[in-house]
Amino acid sequence: MAAKNQNGYFVSNPVKSSRISELGACKENPDKAFSICPTYQARGVGHIQKSFRLDDHYLNGLLTQGAPSMPTQRSQLLAKFFVVFFMTITWCTLSWAVYPPEPQSGGRFFSSKGTKGAQEYRYLGRTGVLRDYEDYYYGKGLKHEIFNVRPYLSYTGDWDSNVFLTDDDEASDYISRLNWGADGEMVMEEGKYVLSSGIHSESEWFAQHGDENHTDWVYQLGGEMNFTHFQVKVFEEFQRTVNRAGTELTNRLARNENYLSGLITIPFGQFFHETEVSHYKLEFRDPVLDLFDRQEFRVVPRLGMDVGDRTQALVEYDITNINYDSSEDRNGDAHQVALGARGFLGEGDLVTYQAWAGWQVRNYDSDARDDFSGFVFRSNVEYRRSELSKFYLEANRRPVESVSTTNSYIVRNEVAARWRRQITEKLGGELQGFVGFDDYSNGRLDFYWEPGTRLDYLLPGNVAHLFTEYRYTGRHSDASNSDYMRHLVSFGIRFEV
Repeated sequence: MAAKNQNGYFVSNPVKSSRISELGACKENPDKAFSICPTYQARGVGHIQKSFRLDDHYLNGLLTQGAPSMPTQRSQLLAKFFVVFFMTITWCTLSWAVYPPEPQSGGRFFSSKGTKGAQEYRYLGRTGVLRDYEDYYYGKGLKHEIFNVRPYLSYTGDWDSNVFLTDDDEASDYISRLNWGADGEMVMEEGKYVLSSGIHSESEWFAQHGDENHTDWVYQLGGEMNFTHFQVKVFEEFQRTVNRAGTELTNRLARNENYLSGLITIPFGQFFHETEVSHYKLEFRDPVLDLFDRQEFRVVPRLGMDVGDRTQALVEYDITNINYDSSEDRNGDAHQVALGARGFLGEGDLVTYQAWAGWQVRNYDSDARDDFSGFVFRSNVEYRRSELSKFYLEANRRPVESVSTTNSYIVRNEVAARWRRQITEKLGGELQGFVGFDDYSNGRLDFYWEPGTRLDYLLPGNVAHLFTEYRYTGRHSDASNSDYMRHLVSFGIRFEV
């Protein structure tokens, strides 16, 4: 089922759409605590978080915390997880009762944005992670021959009821956030070669806590080569950031992260082969945290078969080498085998899905470290009932590295749902929800939840939109002094050419 364009170049294993090849490139970044699929538009680098300037006594307490103080709460936390999960799904699926009118123009799945189709995937994590990376960007870019550049600028005002995500003595503040940047592409020989790049900056200024002011940077570079018999994709992203790291700690962690990945796809008849290679490097800028600096090298060979013209079945073997720069006892390897399926469902292919299930064995070099052996899972479903109504559901289970001296890993269990509806030609709305629980190797259990809602209004000229958003974030842990709750109210304006 390999497809060729009008020039005879192989463009993907499409199952009638190039989107399904993007599903095959789905990858997980263990440190960031979210599932990420390769994209050339990763906009935004986080939200209000705690300062990384810590005294030694407080830091040592954070690094060694984690032993559960009340193990009997485990069943209660699990019960809350399932209750909130089903409430989230019920809340979002209420939208299906109203059928929106069909659009008069545009594609069946998405409208063209510049030289590439709309990006389909988002980050998945916690504390402000249900961010949108496709629905609110209307600019088509500045085009000149083979070049296309999409600059943007936005201002956001946040009122945060718990800036430091503390259990008590909550501190509120008003934060002004300025985001700016640009994505660019150079498409040669009608798509045979594609080069892409991006630069993104985020600055935050706190009205009451000026020591928290900071600026984060993200630099991106990517490329594609689409030949008759194979396809190659390369992507690299470097972040210099002070945002929350998606770990068990709620404070800011100043660090540098670099993620380099490559994917080669080779079709042969009804079958195809994919090999995914990635390297992740984490470097904390605080010398006290040097013991958690690490690199992860990952290789994933994958074999697939076309099952009809709408489905692909796959098997993959994932090996990851974990290497700490100064903590050799934390070094180890992870081996994972998984079966997967991806494709389209329903009349008109309005449902896009992928699901992977398997088993991972995570062994550390030191016998003093707890090893992991258990079930892993990742999936996402996108239902586009029309151009005006979209529903997303994602679920993941995977182990990630911990940043505690008393803990080796955390098993992340996450479910996120999002429903987007275009209410009028200019007004759009969204309901979103996230729940998850983290199961630590030392027995600690954390339960997270984050419901939210958002409105967007496109201004005349289609180069700017106003938005407002509300999110409620919470964590309940059986480790002492680790609970928190937060209300976040946001409003802003975004410009994009």
